[in-house]
Amino acid sequence: GGAGGLSKEELRAHDQQDLQSRYQDLLAALLRLYQPKGLSRVETIRKMDLDAPNHLGQHSQTMGGRPMIKLVFDNVDQLQRVKKEVMEVLSKNKRSKEERGEEFENYVHGDDD
Repeated sequence: GGAGGLSKEELRAHDQQDLQSRYQDLLAALLRLYQPKGLSRVETIRKMDLDAPNHLGQHSQTMGGRPMIKLVFDNVDQLQRVKKEVMEVLSKNKRSKEERGEEFENYVHGDDD
């Protein structure tokens, strides 16, 4: 058995449920935050990521691309306002992730070369 006596299949199912729950939480948060700013609905779509190294692989082709969240607005002004906010958050998250990566590299390799 795996952790806590669960089989691999049970762990995979648990992870899938956890992921689905987090996804639903994300959609609810997006609606809560941006509906007052003009967001009319949120859709899930699949898009091929042509920059992914395996985008021509069988799994990518069969799945029809990776799932993405589409935000639909009533007009372009609302879209632009929310896009600016979202891009700032994404940029901040990316910087934070890069800084954690550098900290890890320094820890692993030592930074007193």
